[in-house]
Amino acid sequence: GALMIGLALVGLASVVGASLKKTLVNVLENSVKADYLVTPVSNFNPEAGFPEAVANDLESLEEVDSVVRYRFGFDAIKVDDKSQDIFATNLASVGDHLDGKVRSGDLEEADPLTSVAIHVDPAKDLDVGIDDEIEMKFPDGQTETLAVAAIFEDSALYSSYMIDLALWDKHFTRKDLAFVSVKINGLSDDLSIEEKTALLEDVGETIDEKLADYPVLAENRAEFRENQQNQLNSFLIVVNVLLGLSLFIALAGITNTLALSVFERTREIGLLRAVGMSRRQLRRSIRWEAAIVSVFGALLGLVIGTVSGVAAVKAIPDTFVKDIAVPITTLIIYLVIAAIAGLAAAVGPAIRAGRMNILEAIAKDY
Repeated sequence: GALMIGLALVGLASVVGASLKKTLVNVLENSVKADYLVTPVSNFNPEAGFPEAVANDLESLEEVDSVVRYRFGFDAIKVDDKSQDIFATNLASVGDHLDGKVRSGDLEEADPLTSVAIHVDPAKDLDVGIDDEIEMKFPDGQTETLAVAAIFEDSALYSSYMIDLALWDKHFTRKDLAFVSVKINGLSDDLSIEEKTALLEDVGETIDEKLADYPVLAENRAEFRENQQNQLNSFLIVVNVLLGLSLFIALAGITNTLALSVFERTREIGLLRAVGMSRRQLRRSIRWEAAIVSVFGALLGLVIGTVSGVAAVKAIPDTFVKDIAVPITTLIIYLVIAAIAGLAAAVGPAIRAGRMNILEAIAKDY
């Protein structure tokens, strides 16, 4: 039971972690069109930001074609008396940098001060379509009646509600940018991979020099993906190490259970030895018993953990994770480790059982 619970937690963490990584990779490969992303150095602080001067300095570079600014607020607005996250950017140009899969409507035609773009789920919940109006209450206490300009599918990029920066500046006092996306000049499909890489490196050096005095990190898509994956892997390693302690405790429990089982079956073991069971066969039977217990507990735990992980991914908002991934290879490795560890846990009890004196074991009085 303890092993089952431990591996269930490990399986759940593995499924959620793999799903997070898959979501990240899919977003960067299929939805991000920008060549560079500029983020705060403090990546683990969702409220971290940097001054708008960063974007202004980037726009002054000859190598830069366009820059799009982004702001984000957690539970910053109210729609239908419910707190919601809000994402703000330049609605007319965001589609050239981040493709949120607009299902209907047109972001380029949206009015900056009277329009809102919403995700398909809240659109369904509110029963609204293109040009329908919704009331949105802002932190300054004012309520705006906004027309739905577009309905999109990817909330991992656009959150659930997206407004223009002009409307943000009207109602929010915080002016820091959450991040900035950059498209550079001269990067076309006609270039070879080597030429694209060289161009990105050259422009990257220019951008780094320009932003050297700001607490920001400028990365191209490949660098950003690698950095985010490394951070996520580091976090998952810490989680798995902590969960590994529960597995260690579970295996200690298996050792104690087998030791107690050997003690309780002393007379039975003596009789088995008396009718011809060898020491080797006895030790092997104890080890197989441990292996069966470990594999059975591990299988149950991994099945429960996988199902729980899938359910957790379904429950987590699409803003954070939307793709489900089950790391079959990793789960099989955990199963093999559990079986080997179970065999290791049986070494002590098996040796003790094999060393029993036959006559003393038969004569054992409980």
